[in-house]
Amino acid sequence: FRLLSRQVKSKLVDVCTWDSGSFEWYEGFENPRQAFPLDLDPFEMLGAGAMALPESTVMSWAERVAHARPRAARNPAVSVDVLGAGDWGKRAMDVLGQTSTVWELASRYASMAERLQFLRALYLLVFADIAILDGL
Repeated sequence: FRLLSRQVKSKLVDVCTWDSGSFEWYEGFENPRQAFPLDLDPFEMLGAGAMALPESTVMSWAERVAHARPRAARNPAVSVDVLGAGDWGKRAMDVLGQTSTVWELASRYASMAERLQFLRALYLLVFADIAILDGL
């Protein structure tokens, strides 16, 4: 059961890294196959997917929002803790509300790997409505 859950989680995170593809939703149709709950936390899955985004996706987004200033949203529906972004999520939360732009914040990290992880976490906060980008 645990092995199957890990495998499904891995496949769902992998889907988040695709740069093309499609899906369809069939409302009102039940899967004819027998299924059982895998005990996967959907918020954690979103966080894991965001933290696995390809460099090209993250950098393209960062270039579009480079001059925006991130700030915390009022009364977000979820907290960064439930999204599974770990220390990077907390680092991104800690800089919300500073006067620095997205690009200035990312530039504080010397290595590209760290810069990408920070930007992935910030991307997650923005799309989870935990952070807002001012100046777009």
